[in-house]
Amino acid sequence: MTARFRPVRSTLVAGCLLTLASVCVSAAPPKPDPADLVKASADATGKLGPATIKITVTATSEPKPPASLLFKWNSPEQYYMRDTQESDVTETWVNGKETVTYDPEANEYARNVPGAGKPSPAELVNYILGDLRQPENLKKITVSEIQYESAPAWRLTMKPAAGKTQDYPTLVTLIIGKKDNLVRKYGMTLKSKQAFAYIFSYAYEKQPFPASTFKFVPPEGATEMKPEEKADPAKEFVGKPAPDFELPTLDGSPAVKLSNLKGKTVMLDFWATWCPPCRAALPDVNSARKAFADKGFVLLTINNEPKADDVKAWMKKEGYTFTVLRDMERKASSAYKVTGIPTNVLIGPDGNVLEYVVGFEGSEAFWATLEKHGFKK
Repeated sequence: MTARFRPVRSTLVAGCLLTLASVCVSAAPPKPDPADLVKASADATGKLGPATIKITVTATSEPKPPASLLFKWNSPEQYYMRDTQESDVTETWVNGKETVTYDPEANEYARNVPGAGKPSPAELVNYILGDLRQPENLKKITVSEIQYESAPAWRLTMKPAAGKTQDYPTLVTLIIGKKDNLVRKYGMTLKSKQAFAYIFSYAYEKQPFPASTFKFVPPEGATEMKPEEKADPAKEFVGKPAPDFELPTLDGSPAVKLSNLKGKTVMLDFWATWCPPCRAALPDVNSARKAFADKGFVLLTINNEPKADDVKAWMKKEGYTFTVLRDMERKASSAYKVTGIPTNVLIGPDGNVLEYVVGFEGSEAFWATLEKHGFKK
């Protein structure tokens, strides 16, 4: 903004020295503190009112499976969600009284399944903001004002400390709407030059969605699954003997039988190269393997992608050398009832399951889980 002043005697006004026929450019307002922006964004998402929200995941890696979440949102207690992962679609209705999940392809539905309808927009934003909230990371964030989709926005950019693996992030970008503080885009570029992003769009509603929007009506011929068929895996496995399996390795070394590793602490990591959260978790997973190898810690990653050569090429490019087991008949995946990736299962020396974690909630949560069982970073 430029302010022109009449030719008057020299004077100091609002920090600008004015002389005859001079032009004073007003000082730019200070940029907001990154910590304040991150907090404001989390708060704004938590208070979000009626809206249609779409969250799209994009990735530069091959193959490129389309992934998106579509919400019709009134509140955390009242929303509809359509989750598309590759060609799989799941729909969920949340209305405060019950949560119903429906699989259109199988024409099956279940009521009050643990974890159904997750993540909500607020939960996803909290996951995204998790690492940025760390004091050591807040110091690395730079803030700039930009135009994003023809609207003013803040761009927060962070360059993490250099990592050794190709899967380590070298640039993290967060775009927050200046008017409403809502996240518009979260992106991460890896050392390998691969990148992925969550893109958020919001269409605000003048009135709340009617209650019927969040009430599931079973389609003709739909089958209701019994609760035990949709049990919480963590409750089902933790404290009980880990199901045994024997699987071939990606590199052709001898097959691995889980029961032969009794006496050691074993982490099973179900993952895929095309899965952004899986790739985000791997630097920590790999670091744990190296840090605790002399303490009897063994990492077994489990992959069922159809083309072994593609997985090998990706491993070589990223510089990873951990053990990859091939679960092409989904024997291990079925035995551990894996329905989403990444899934981590920690097994104690006595062969019982210690932890069963679906998803990746950031480095801090990952290491805290290991520390509970004596593996301190």
